[in-house]
Amino acid sequence: MSKKIKVLLIVVLISALLVYIIHLLIKVFKTYKYVNDFTNSVYVMGIDTYPSLFESKKTILYYEVNDRNNARKVKKFIPDNTNIYTSENCIDGNVINIDLSRCHIKKNNEEIEKTSEIVEIYKSLGKSTERHWIIENEFKIFEINDEYYVFAPLNVNMHTPVYFFKYNDESKELKFLYQLENINVVGIKVKKS
Repeated sequence: MSKKIKVLLIVVLISALLVYIIHLLIKVFKTYKYVNDFTNSVYVMGIDTYPSLFESKKTILYYEVNDRNNARKVKKFIPDNTNIYTSENCIDGNVINIDLSRCHIKKNNEEIEKTSEIVEIYKSLGKSTERHWIIENEFKIFEINDEYYVFAPLNVNMHTPVYFFKYNDESKELKFLYQLENINVVGIKVKKS
């Protein structure tokens, strides 16, 4: 091969490589921009369930979670006034075995009759948490402006992942938003558009 052909071949290969790298960078940037879009997000306030050995009290954590499976730490905020639903005897360890006949639901610490939305949330929960065991005394449903947000702490040995869902009333399904770690959620605030 002549020297000119070799140089031309190297130039073509380098050009193709540069075009490919630029294409990848554009794709990464678009994905980054998509994932880090916090336009539709919820603020979450919770207590760290595994504080540092050097801390005398538990830390309050503040996060912003978007609808694209991403979260970031944020400054302190005041949570919205919400209805908080808790339960007793609704979850028999493995959530697939939810027995709603012996289930007691409390709304803001007062026992209530089960609403159709709450029943649907529990049914959908069994499908959404795979085969993990839920820690029922930390399981919470937050209601704000007829929207439901679900926090399901799971017992998976050495740590406590907390699945965070938003309930879709039309499809009767829970949409997974994010997995928090070792947090007992005590308040949320819906971001205003």
